[in-house]
Amino acid sequence: MEAGFSPLDQELQVPDGHLLPHAHETLVNLSSELPFGRAVKQLERTLGVVVHASTARRQTLAVGQRMLEEQNQQAQPLGACPEEQASERMAMSSDGSMVPLVGGVWAEVKVVAIGEVERRKRKGEEAIVTTNLTYFARMATAATFADQASAELRRRGIERAKEVCAIQDGAEWIQGFVQGHRHDALRILDFAHAASYICEMADKVRERGGHLPAKWVDGILHRLKHEGPRRVLLHLTRLVRRYPQIQEQLNYLQKRRELMDYPTYQQQGWPIGSGSVESGHKLVMQARLKGPGMHWRPEHVNPMLALRLALLNDRWSEFWQEQQRLRQQQQQLKRQARQQQRWLEQQAKRQEAHPLPLPAPSTAKPTRQKTGRTEAQYRWGRHTFSTRMLKQADGAKK
Repeated sequence: MEAGFSPLDQELQVPDGHLLPHAHETLVNLSSELPFGRAVKQLERTLGVVVHASTARRQTLAVGQRMLEEQNQQAQPLGACPEEQASERMAMSSDGSMVPLVGGVWAEVKVVAIGEVERRKRKGEEAIVTTNLTYFARMATAATFADQASAELRRRGIERAKEVCAIQDGAEWIQGFVQGHRHDALRILDFAHAASYICEMADKVRERGGHLPAKWVDGILHRLKHEGPRRVLLHLTRLVRRYPQIQEQLNYLQKRRELMDYPTYQQQGWPIGSGSVESGHKLVMQARLKGPGMHWRPEHVNPMLALRLALLNDRWSEFWQEQQRLRQQQQQLKRQARQQQRWLEQQAKRQEAHPLPLPAPSTAKPTRQKTGRTEAQYRWGRHTFSTRMLKQADGAKK
């Protein structure tokens, strides 16, 4: 019996494997949010379909790899990428978080959160909020991450927005990221990050036996938030003279003095905290890739991140429809190749069963095209009896 395909499978769009399209999509969707073991149990309770956890892993990573390739293709300079209407004021915030790999190794996943900046009333007070958030994440070098994130930034309209702020923790790779995508963005050091350095300084001073008031940190942070960095840095500089072990933290803050003008930022209606990217870490990566006992192969991290982005950015249907279209094209090409191979094999079998006889050698003389030449001209050459020579011969006879 020869291998083939069922026309009904083609009509029902059955993917490679034994799952129908709805069950296949449901399995991948569940596996993008839950561990593979829990996903297959949920699939059985929901649809009554029983599969093994290894099947869920294989199917999910295969779809994630295709989504990853499509997202990277959109990031190419000439890649086709949908563009949304840009808001007048937008914010982007970048950060890194660690993911556990096989072998006890940890690697950094970089995340950027993009949103629209708005003023809203909360409990009678005006608040600055970042809304309509979308994310992009990759386990990659800073340069690769910047290139691959360009599609999401282009789609959200970071380059087209009238004003953009970049809230960050001051890392060097983030500075390069902002410079490459929106060099004129207003750069703000995340207030919580600055506060962590001040708290660290207070802890070191107390470890050395230094006396600081109980509310010293609160007072410093209140002054930094409402008055700016000038008096705060002056006070910390005096403190370093007595406790040189906090010099490193002071250097960090002094180097980022221009990024800590928090009263001006708030007055202009900009957020001063990077809570959007902090929540992005929890939603995109930690909620699925940092469960108890989880350790990932490096080549599996980015496909899972691609699936998480499709879910959290509310683009699952868009990506899934495109994946289905590409999969159908691939299956059609495979079927055509199989059909062509079977046809060639059948032709070869027929040739072996009924070989064609070789044609007998021909004894007929080749026919010459009528050109007005005589046999002698063909035999001795074109110029042997040319018209000029015939005329000369006739003149000699006369």
